[in-house]
Amino acid sequence: MQNLRLVSSLGAKLFFLTAGLVLVTVAVNSWQSARLFKKDLERFSEDETIIQARQAAQISAALVDNWALQMGLVMHQLGGLNDAARNLQLAQFLAASPELVAIHLSKRDNTKQISMNYAFTKQTRSARFDGQNPATLAVDLRAKTLALMPKTKSEEKDKDKVKPMILRNLTPVTKLPLLALAMPFTYAGGEEVWATLVVWQNRLSSLLPTSKLISTVFIDGQGKVLSASERSSLLGGDPLTISNLLPLARQSEASSGFTTFSDDKGGNWLGAFAKVQGSSQAWVMVRRDARAVEEAAQALIKRTVVWAWVFMLVAVMVSVIGASGLTRNIRDLTAVTKQIAGGDFDTKVSASSRDEVGVLARSIGEMAQKIKSLLVSQVAQARLEQEIATAKIVQESFFPKGAATSQALQLAWKSRSASECGGDWWGHFPLDDGRELICIADATGHGAPAALVTAIAYATTTFVAEFNRRYQQGTTRIRVSPSSLLDDLNRILNQALGGQLGMTFFAASFDPSAGELTYANAGHNFPLYMANTAAAQAEQKIASLNKAMGSPLGFEPVSVYKDKTMQLHAGDKIIFYTDGLIECTSAEQKQWGKLSLTKVLKTQLHANVQDMASAVFDKAFEHFGTVPLGDDVTLVVAEINSAWREPTPGLVPGSSGSALDVDAT
Repeated sequence: MQNLRLVSSLGAKLFFLTAGLVLVTVAVNSWQSARLFKKDLERFSEDETIIQARQAAQISAALVDNWALQMGLVMHQLGGLNDAARNLQLAQFLAASPELVAIHLSKRDNTKQISMNYAFTKQTRSARFDGQNPATLAVDLRAKTLALMPKTKSEEKDKDKVKPMILRNLTPVTKLPLLALAMPFTYAGGEEVWATLVVWQNRLSSLLPTSKLISTVFIDGQGKVLSASERSSLLGGDPLTISNLLPLARQSEASSGFTTFSDDKGGNWLGAFAKVQGSSQAWVMVRRDARAVEEAAQALIKRTVVWAWVFMLVAVMVSVIGASGLTRNIRDLTAVTKQIAGGDFDTKVSASSRDEVGVLARSIGEMAQKIKSLLVSQVAQARLEQEIATAKIVQESFFPKGAATSQALQLAWKSRSASECGGDWWGHFPLDDGRELICIADATGHGAPAALVTAIAYATTTFVAEFNRRYQQGTTRIRVSPSSLLDDLNRILNQALGGQLGMTFFAASFDPSAGELTYANAGHNFPLYMANTAAAQAEQKIASLNKAMGSPLGFEPVSVYKDKTMQLHAGDKIIFYTDGLIECTSAEQKQWGKLSLTKVLKTQLHANVQDMASAVFDKAFEHFGTVPLGDDVTLVVAEINSAWREPTPGLVPGSSGSALDVDAT
């Protein structure tokens, strides 16, 4: 009876009421924390999957570009060699890296693709051959790589659709992890040669994220697997990943994306894709098993429920001997959760006790640290975006402000970057004796690395022009020419970047006193020339300044650049542009092309420079539509001022000694 009265007493009722309220409070807080934790975990898994896809896309693009660069360098060394020397050079190229398996040079005659030079690796004892006969494989690869090339002119009817690089996964046909890269090259004599490089997949596959719950595939625009983290995907593809992510990737305007999907067995999956930079039709796709997120959330909920019930039982038992101590621990824990909920994630969670309250405290502390880590990553991302925005503002300062006008020249320009930071740049600088320097450049790729290259070029060109003007005040005369500027830029870029990055560059100086334009070219698109004569305008002739050509800047320590000179007249126009203007594509993957550019220019024969630049840009971006730019686009229109007094004519455009080569446009 005494025990019954104890249980039914007012104190006991108050205790059970307090214990019930505590249980409800803990349950509600735990449920809310579990719900928030599940959302945070899902968001974290989504962000992590997208980041893995982006990183894999960047790494894959860098590795493929590195192979293409190696192939470009060896092709550059083959010019002028006979077959025996070429074969020796190709064999030495393969021996330099264990990744390289074979290289095949071929060319097309009028009816078929014919083989020229071929080399196969000497490292035939490698375990990578998996027991296959290397000699047999060498013969087989020669035939298979030749089959990749365009065989007839009918396959090249629309050259705008010819990709600059062909990638093929050879694993299904060779049963070995092999990848083929094919690119066209043109020798100095005009001979076009296709070079096909066969490499081991192992290095590329090892860079793709993989685990028990993650698989990754690298595919082209047709959904064909180029590389994968798993051997089974290399052999037969990954239909579950490709069928669910490829349509989304094709329709998305963003460079990356995320989705969830289910398989026919009821399994849930997280999927992310990222577009490979430098390619309009290639993606890296990552698939992650969603069970890890679901199981973690369910485990947290179960633990929360268990802790709540255990805490209630402990409260009932301990209340008899020390309810105050238990209440104190709960109050402390509640205060900590409120501080965490208020944003103080550095709050120390006491976990000295070994009971369920201590376990709950440690779990809350771990959850707070995970939330803090997530917030830190978001802050870092925001800081990175701010730094990129600042870099963009700095880079925009490199360009001339508005339309540039002098006594002899009128210039107008338009430019748009493919990403936050661009790789295009142009400048207009006064030199000694009234000369004016016009230059336009296109760095390799785009984004932050390309912006760094343009910064070096801008700083160097500005220094050279400023030094040239100021040094004339002394007794010694140093006359800057376009070719000498290219020599300086090539040496500085090569020393600064180690030959890994570079740029094309066209420099021209106009001398008003002689009416002469002197120019030199480092691998850049040939500017177009529109003469202000009745005959030229009647025939709508547009010429190219293609008599001077040198290697792009930065890749070789020493390159040779030569100046060419031509006579200009009042009203003559020169159109400078970067390759993005004619090579960026529409939604149908069709490039705008040089022919479209010249058609627009012919409709603007009597327009001023600003209207001409606007007309060209409007037509180009009407063609591109909403498709993200694959490269930076820059256009500069320069006109000899009609008020400029011409000197006695020297060189006549198109005559002997002229620097012009008139197109058939």
